[in-house]
Amino acid sequence: MRMWTARTLGIKAGDTMDIYIGGAKHTLNVTGIYKTITNMSNSGRITADVIVRYSPYLCS
Repeated sequence: MRMWTARTLGIKAGDTMDIYIGGAKHTLNVTGIYKTITNMSNSGRITADVIVRYSPYLCS
């Protein structure tokens, strides 16, 4: 998760966060916070294995 987004939401590494994948709610652990060069967006990153695990139809 981007630093500005994390501060705005009051989230830090170790917290959990609800996200929606394929329309279904999933609770994931925040494992790190990162800083972008441009600081122009609210964003986060998840690994591809999360998508495969929760929405395999998106990857077939």
